[in-house]
Amino acid sequence: MTTAEDVLILNNAAIVDGASAEPVEDMHILVREGRIDEVSDKPLTSGNARVLDLAGKTLMPGLIDCHTHVIATTVALGDNALLPDSLVTVRALKIVHGMLMRGFTTVRDLGGAD
Repeated sequence: MTTAEDVLILNNAAIVDGASAEPVEDMHILVREGRIDEVSDKPLTSGNARVLDLAGKTLMPGLIDCHTHVIATTVALGDNALLPDSLVTVRALKIVHGMLMRGFTTVRDLGGAD
């Protein structure tokens, strides 16, 4: 049996799905147990769902950056190798947080980050 924590309805979202040239407005999404179960242009209901109104917001798949350098925190790239790992980590956290806030959910570092 699913609970309210397992079911989420997202109402009034603009959806960027990669199939349309423009966002599709006023869409409704049913998420069950962490997976998209239904997408509709008509309101959806579920007796035990949490409901969020996404009016004015855009819903889209996470972006992927296949070539990034999250530990390149200085312009002089060679100097990055001389910095303490703890400082590089703190600076990289700021970089990846910014990427996440811009919609990137997957990144591949091509320059040293483990």
